Amino acid sequence: MYASVTEAPKVNVDEGKHKVNIVQMIYVGRQKFSKGTREWWSPQLLIGFEFPEIVRQNRDGEEYSFLKSNTYFFTLNKSTNGQIGLRDIVEGVLGKELTPEEEEKFDVLSIVGKTCEVTIATVTDKNGKEYQNITSVGPSATVVPSKREIIIVTPDDFDNDGLILSLPEWIQNKIYDSEEKQKQYEQQNTDKTVDDAMNDIQEEIDNINIEDVPF
Repeated sequence: MYASVTEAPKVNVDEGKHKVNIVQMIYVGRQKFSKGTREWWSPQLLIGFEFPEIVRQNRDGEEYSFLKSNTYFFTLNKSTNGQIGLRDIVEGVLGKELTPEEEEKFDVLSIVGKTCEVTIATVTDKNGKEYQNITSVGPSATVVPSKREIIIVTPDDFDNDGLILSLPEWIQNKIYDSEEKQKQYEQQNTDKTVDDAMNDIQEEIDNINIEDVPF
């Protein structure tokens, strides 16, 4: 794939550096953004970072490792909003900057399954709300065994509703709200309208009594 699950209870992560595994890379489609009267769609990529050292139990007593999922613009352009972007993550995992040649043909799926080191810090959003976020990504000299399965969704998987429905509901909702899925719905409705019209015409033809035809 080339660039141009709800966790309960909520887990607070100690601030500082952590070894994590990239275990999810999910293309959630072109999402709608707005600013003032302007609206636009932009492709988004959800990346799941597993924290193997933070282990919890679900209601059935089964252990699971904490997962932090963040959504990023699906582009290898350098981030300009003061937050880390996909390029920062890729270069952090690799431990080096991408060359212009690498940038053009880099497959972001190649970092899935990799161990890296992230920094967790408390940040404040534009509304003054504080939350924990990943503020930097760097390489890891050691590999940490993962306790989770790898999940990958690419643009080619958008017709695979079985795969999409296997994802956490909040991720499903993001995908089904995407521009691609909205256009898919519109096309399906158009096809259904045409099919219904053709069926109505055929039904009228089938109901014609040849004896009533004036010739």
